[in-house]
Amino acid sequence: MIRFPDGTVRPTVASDFVAPSTVSPGASDFVTGTLPDGTPFSEPFFVIGCHVTGACARTGGTLRENTDREAEFGGLSANFIKRLSNRWMARGYLSYGEGEWNLGSGYIANYDPTIATPTSLESGQSDGELLGVVSAGSGNKGNVILQSTWSWNLNGMYQVAPDRPWGFNVAANLFGREGTPLPTFRTATNEIDGLGRSVRVVSDLDVFRSEDILAVDLRLEKEFAATSNVGFTFSVDIFNLLDEAYVLQRERNAGSGQFDWLRETLSPRIYRLGVRLNWR
Repeated sequence: MIRFPDGTVRPTVASDFVAPSTVSPGASDFVTGTLPDGTPFSEPFFVIGCHVTGACARTGGTLRENTDREAEFGGLSANFIKRLSNRWMARGYLSYGEGEWNLGSGYIANYDPTIATPTSLESGQSDGELLGVVSAGSGNKGNVILQSTWSWNLNGMYQVAPDRPWGFNVAANLFGREGTPLPTFRTATNEIDGLGRSVRVVSDLDVFRSEDILAVDLRLEKEFAATSNVGFTFSVDIFNLLDEAYVLQRERNAGSGQFDWLRETLSPRIYRLGVRLNWR
């Protein structure tokens, strides 16, 4: 929102934004740096021209409204269940899908071209762009884009000699999914209109992704009957059996001294011993 000397207040529109050098000679019109793969980048950013020249002032307000932006998602999923019989059971699913944003002319005309172009940090500012779901929260869970095109899961249990006193159950869980997007961005350094911007410096949301994940968990359990109505189940669970250290998050701010550093990895192998009391 901007205010003019006559008291008029209105939302900013795309035409209010200009290249910094047009209102402040010598100012840079680009943010620059290097992508994680070593490729240099140079992306434009824009400022509110009348604010820089003193012809208007920012109010700090934000207009919220419905626009002609919409999301389309197409996908396919399949699942199965094999109930416990003949000593074993299993279930699983396979999912594949991808969403895209469709932006109308009304949306593009009313937004800062720094964020209404493929250089946007946020998903949903570019037509035809991958639909990314950004997690809520802060710290290592803040601003995490969750979109994965595919994922699958398979788990099952087998009863080893259930009719023998020493019989036990063994179960396993396998999970796989595509890595999540890691779009690189950089904060504009010449914020001469006082409006901070995080400019995405890759053309597509998923140019860089975290590693694809394959995780394996294992469980062993044995039931003991204390009485006809009371029993105990002793179990051993092993999570991340293969002790994989997949990279889940990296620092994405190209202007940070910790750019591309690890922020989160898959937890290491974990053992859990358990006892469950059963009665009827």
